[in-house]
This record gives sequence, structure tokens and C-alpha cells, in this order.
Amino acid sequence: MSMAKILVVDDEAGIREMLSDALSLAGFEVDVAVDGFDAVRAVREGGPDGVDLIIADINMPRMDGYELLARLRGQGNDTPVLMLTARQERGDVTHGLKLGADDYVTKPFGLEELILRVNAILRRS
Repeated sequence: MSMAKILVVDDEAGIREMLSDALSLAGFEVDVAVDGFDAVRAVREGGPDGVDLIIADINMPRMDGYELLARLRGQGNDTPVLMLTARQERGDVTHGLKLGADDYVTKPFGLEELILRVNAILRRS
């Protein structure tokens, strides 16, 4: 069985590195993108195996996580997406879930909980 491929999309280098390291140690293959445009390109160029899960920050320049999710779903892409954000308003969570997000984690977060949520999403997909 091959490792699940996860795309981490965040404009903060420290968050990308932390998540990439933690997910790699947990046995996942990880790629990173700096914003929604970079993520759309990475998904498009992902090859026949594609990406198994996207972890996307909401607050990013150029194309935020909501726009990324809307674009993917609008193109018929049903890759699971876990939204990651500092926003904690109920309306933000609702908006992300209505757009098609599979889960929503607010910052600050525990790496163990995030990895458990990733595993749960991957089991369901």
C-alpha cells in the first residue's frame, strides 16, 4: 500500500515546514504550496495518482482557502480538504463546510489531533 499524498497550502513558511515535518514523520508523502494558485497548479500537475488530501489555510494572499475550495469543487475535484485557520467565528466554519470542506481546524492546534483528523478523513475517502 502506498503512502497517502497530502498537499499543505499555507502562506506562512513556518506552518508549512512544521506540518510537512509532522506529516512526513507520521508516514505521509507531503507536498507544499504557498497559496491557492500554487495549490491549483500542484493539483493539476499531480499526475495520475493525484493528491489524497489537501490541508489549506484560509487567510492567504492572491487566492485564499475559500476561493481554492470553491475552484476545486467547481471543477468537479472532490479531493478531501481540511481547512486550517486562525478564524474561529461560527460563520467561517459554516461557510467552509458549505463550500465542501471535509473538516475544519482552528489555530493554535495540536499536531496529534491534526494527524488523527487527517487519518479519519482518509479512512472515509
